[in-house]
Parts: sequence; C-alpha cells; structure tokens
Amino acid sequence: MRSRQILAVCAASAIFSVAIAGQALASAPAAKDQEDQNSTGISMSVDSLAPVVPRPKDDLQLAGTITNTSDREIGGANVELRLSQERMGNRAQLAKVADGSETPNTRGVSNGSVEVKATLAPGASAPWSIKVPMSDLGLGNSGVYGLRVDATSRDDSQVTTSVQTFLPWFPNPDSVKPTKVVWLWPLSDWPDRNANNVFLTDRTPTEITPTGRLSRVLDLGIAAKAQAEWVVDPQVLQAVNGMTTGYQVAGPNGGALPGGSPQPAIDWLTRTRAGLATAAVNATAYAVPDVTALNRAKMTQDVVQATTTAPEAVTALLARPVTSSIGWPPGNRTDTKTLSLLQKSGVRTVALDNAALLPPTNGGSSGISSAVLRTESGPLAAVLTDRVLSSSFGNAASSASEAVLARQRFLAESGQITIDSPDSERIIALGPDPRWDPNSAVVGDILGALRTSPWMRSTTLAQLLAATPKDSTRSLSPVTAGSRRASLSPAYLKRVQDTQDNLEVFSAILDQPGQLTEKYSSALLRTTSGAWRIDRDGGTALLNSIEKELSNEMGLVRVLSGGVKNFSSETGEIPITISNDLPVPVSVGMTLTGDPPIRLSAQPFGPITIPANRKISTQITAQVRGNGELPVRVQLTTRTGTPYGSPAEVTLRSSAYANAATWVVAIAFVLLTGLLVANSIRRRRERKNQAVPLDGEQESTTSDAPGGVDE
Repeated sequence: MRSRQILAVCAASAIFSVAIAGQALASAPAAKDQEDQNSTGISMSVDSLAPVVPRPKDDLQLAGTITNTSDREIGGANVELRLSQERMGNRAQLAKVADGSETPNTRGVSNGSVEVKATLAPGASAPWSIKVPMSDLGLGNSGVYGLRVDATSRDDSQVTTSVQTFLPWFPNPDSVKPTKVVWLWPLSDWPDRNANNVFLTDRTPTEITPTGRLSRVLDLGIAAKAQAEWVVDPQVLQAVNGMTTGYQVAGPNGGALPGGSPQPAIDWLTRTRAGLATAAVNATAYAVPDVTALNRAKMTQDVVQATTTAPEAVTALLARPVTSSIGWPPGNRTDTKTLSLLQKSGVRTVALDNAALLPPTNGGSSGISSAVLRTESGPLAAVLTDRVLSSSFGNAASSASEAVLARQRFLAESGQITIDSPDSERIIALGPDPRWDPNSAVVGDILGALRTSPWMRSTTLAQLLAATPKDSTRSLSPVTAGSRRASLSPAYLKRVQDTQDNLEVFSAILDQPGQLTEKYSSALLRTTSGAWRIDRDGGTALLNSIEKELSNEMGLVRVLSGGVKNFSSETGEIPITISNDLPVPVSVGMTLTGDPPIRLSAQPFGPITIPANRKISTQITAQVRGNGELPVRVQLTTRTGTPYGSPAEVTLRSSAYANAATWVVAIAFVLLTGLLVANSIRRRRERKNQAVPLDGEQESTTSDAPGGVDE
C-alpha cells in the first residue's frame, strides 16, 4: 500500500511549475497527470497559508477547496498536510521541487489531516482547512522545508492530487544574519500615444483608475515608504499630466473620440506628487527604450535624447528635485557598447539580470548583488536583480491559490539565500518588469515580511552601491541569439529612422520648427520603447499612426499648380501657386525637371517665405526645346535643396517650332512660285525668237519655187 502511494505521489508531483513569466508559482499538470486527475475526478487549491512569517508559538493554518472535476458523484475526500523530512539543500534543489522535477521525501504531521465529508456532485466544490500548532510540526533547524498538501478520494483511498509549496522556518532570530533587500520600484506604462497625444488604446486611462494597474503600483509603493526605490519613467507622468485637461482615444475608424473624465488623472497625479515628495526617486530613460537594439541600429541619438532629458522631465512633473538616473535595458541584459553609450549619456547605474555577468575572474563569489563595470566611457555600477525573486510577486489576475504559491516561493528563495551563507553580509536586488502588474496581497505580505522576518530586511540602493566590491573584475555574459530575437527588429527600426528623416525635412522648411516638430520627436521616442518587444502589433500601430500624421501635416505645404500650359514661343512663363496651410511661416525653394530633362531649362528659384495660412503665386521663366507636350515635375525643396513632399506635375505644350515650320513652307512656296514664273517667261521668249526668219533665208525660198523661168 505504501509503495502504491509513493508511486502515485511521484506521478502527481509533476503538476507543479513556477510561472516565471506570469510572476506566480502555479499548479500545472502534465498531460498524463491531467488524465489521471480526470479519471479520479478531484482538483484542489490552497487559497490561504498563514502566518506569513511563522514563529514557534503560532498555529499554521491552511485552507482551500476540493472540486469534483468528473462527471460522476464523489463521496468526499481526505486532505493531508505533509512536510519534507529534510530542509532544502540549496536554491537549485528548491527550483527542482518547484517545477516538479524533484519530489522530496515527506512525512505526515500529527493532527495534520481533515476529512471532507460532503458528497460532491459533478462540478461541485467543498472547502477544507487545517490548523496545526507550529510546535507539532516537528521542524528542526532554521531553513526552508517542503510543504505538500495531498487530497485522497474516499472512494478509492488513492492520492489523486497534490499541491507543493514551501515553508520557511527560522525559530531563532539570532541564528542568522538577515539578507538585505533593495527593491527597485518601476513606474512605467505602455506609451501608445501618437504625435497628437491621442491614445491608441484605453490601456493607460484604465490603469490610472482606482483599481487599475498604475494605481496599485503607486499605492503599494507609497505604503512601502523607504522600502521602495522608485524608478520613474517620465513618459507616464507626461501622459497622465496631459490627461488632466482632457484626452482623446482612437476610434474604430481611425478617428479620435473624447476620453472619459479627467478626474482619475488629476487624482492619480496628485497622489503621485504627494507620495513621492520625500521618497527615493530615480529617473529612467523616456519610455524605457530598447537601448541595445537602438545602439545596434546606430540610433545612438535616440538613446542620448531619451536618457539625458529624463531627470529634468521627472523633476518638472513631480515638482521636486530628481537628479539620479538608472539605465534599464529591456530584458535586463545588454552589450558593452550599449553600456558605454549609457555612460556617455550620464547614466552611472544600470539594472541588469544577475545572470548578465560572468562570474568574478578570481573565482570567488560575492553576496552583494552589484558590480563595477569598466566601459570605454568610464566605470558604471551594475545592480544585479534576482530573476526568480523579481518574478515572484504574482499578478493581478492570479487566483488566490496562485498568489499563495508565488508568495511562498519568494519567502523560500530569500530564506534559502540566508541559510546558504548565514554569517555573511548579503544584499540582493529586486527588479520587476517596468510594466509589472503586481498582486496586492502578495506584495503586501512580502513587504510585511521584509519588516518582521528574521531572514531578510529592506535596505537602500545607496547602501548596495556603497557595498559594491571594487576589487573584482566582472564581464558581461555573451548576448544570446534568443535575446537578439527578442529585441525590436532592424526592419521596424529602419521604418522609425525613415520617419525621423522625413521629420528633419519637415523641420528644415519651418521658420520656427520647435512648435510643430517636438511632438513628433517625442512620439517617435515612444515607438522605440522596450514595451513593443512583447506587443509588436502595438508598436507597429503606433508607428503607422505617427507616419500618417506627419505625412498629412507635411502635405499642408504643397504646389497647387497643374494641368497644361501653352507656350507660343520657345521661352515662356510658368505660373506656380504654393499653398501653406500650416499655422507657422515656411521657407521653400523649388526645382522644375522635364521628362526628358534635356528639353527644359528653367531659371533658378531661390527660397521664398510663405506666411502662415497663405498662398503665394509666382512666375518661373523656362525654355522648352522641341515641339509638342513636355511633362514637368515641380518639386518643393528645403533651403538646402533637399526635396520636400510629393512633386506636382505640369504639362507644357510648345507651338514655337510649329510656327517656324509655317514660315518655312510659306517662303518655300514663294520661291517656288518665283521660279515657275521665271521659267515660263524664259520659254515664251525662246518660242518668239524661233518664229522671226533671217533676210537671206527669205529670198532663196522664192526663186526655187516650181514653174520658174527654166520651164
């Protein structure tokens, strides 16, 4: 019987996995285990586990539900609490237990079981709860123990489902030196505003409502007080500040619809300014750009602009001084050239993943989650965030059971860090995703544990940086192919560059470019956000919208002339009308090009200033070679001759060579007529001369007539 139960437990243990991407530890049965569960028809959840920090005199309390997942009636179940016989050996073993690849040996607990007597119809659930004094658990020394809850069907007395989690146990607070924890607290959102500040989705307006994501992040961080090291994206402050006077959201047909009430934005910004007035606040680059991809695409100016302007922007929007800046590459990994660029841009601290650096060259290991990196531009402090801990906060969509498992994973990981080096100084860093969606219950419990637990305590970023080892050389780990694929694509960034080039052309014709171009510059920075790594369609939609806006606005300066212009001679005047429908003056030049170019010569047309909302007409002298129609492209240019916008087309029709041909024919006709007349006169004279005889010839003819004297 015992062997059958062990085999069943081993089969069931594969259902547990750490949902790192979802920031929660969840129960995830494999296909075969799911089939086994469906055959027995029971699923179970652990919806609460208290206390968060257990002490010797406490009672351990667990509660959850049993659900009949079969299509037949089940006659109840037994729920049993079990603990590992030994504490976890290290974090690697803890990870294996969490993902189900290792099953610890467990033992039962006195009074640690409960019977669910209710008969469960298909789909029905019943609650269960267990309460056991900590003193009855038989736990040994301080450490992290595996905790499992088994559910056994009363119909066949087999273990049908289990939930595996962990129980940190530190009965003697003086037995360990607590690990210090720095919690980077990001405040950022999805920057999907186009150049005219129209939100393409209602994501940000929803997130600042009292129950929205940004409100949860803000309220939890304010409640954390000194435990939170704020890292603020100026873009989110800018977006909400703009909403305080009203905002628009893109409609289904591409138009802009009025947004909701501005009151949530007013309230959120007021709470932000008050809550962060005395907090530790750092700026991060505008819209948290994908700095690695931008540097590879040689878009370094975008990185510099987004980074250097951030502290000043946060200062203005929070109405308090903010001077420090933290670089935060998406994915928490980057390359040495990008780090050098960040250092040149004024960044002195960068947040990286703890696996982003190779081990120290001296072979040692440090309990301090930071390092000094040498770049071509100078030293840079790297804060190394713990990947597992930073992903163990649950999320707003987590079920109660998922939230409990996520919290226990965090407590277990931090406890194991302390147990691994109980007498050493350790400082670790937490760095959740910039757009994290925390579970309030999980984060609240962890913050409370940081204040009261024997194995961990909150500390500041300044203390972490002060403790950074200076004598250990660290190098970056190679950037993996997967990391490169996760970046913004070269094709996408090429489109961003092309739009920036068009913006430069637009700016070149404006007498006061800042009035119209700054909004496009900021909007294009938003297209480079690392947020679009995981929402590529959203980034493409934003770029499409900005391209369309810029094209439409550039089209307000254009040539109105067109059609056919007749030249009665080889040289003539081409009437051209230029319209400026912008609210600012512009200065443009113009070129005319024939098709083929050799047939047209036009006088140079220097830059001309056109006032705001005005049209100007002018005449350009041109010479057309050859007869017939000549298509001519009329192209506006900047002051330096760069083509601006799409060209207009004028067709020139020249009759100069047709008139010349008429005169040639007329002259030829006159000459021919003259020749004919002269020839006629000559012939008449010749005939007349032939008709008059000579004197000698006349007398001879008379004497020779027949019948003369001889006869």
